Amino acid sequence: MPARFQVRSVLTDPDSTKVDYWQVVDTHLNDDVIASYHDCEAAERQAEKLNRDSESD
Repeated sequence: MPARFQVRSVLTDPDSTKVDYWQVVDTHLNDDVIASYHDCEAAERQAEKLNRDSESD
């Protein structure tokens, strides 16, 4: 089963290849955005933390 909290990239300009920012989304709540980051690694760390916390509930 995929992780509940996942990171996705967001491009605001469809002709651009540069990612504008990263979002942590909750796949159990129709991909509700939990947080946005300009740093991919920070977004990944937050998603990992949220997944660990949700597994311990």
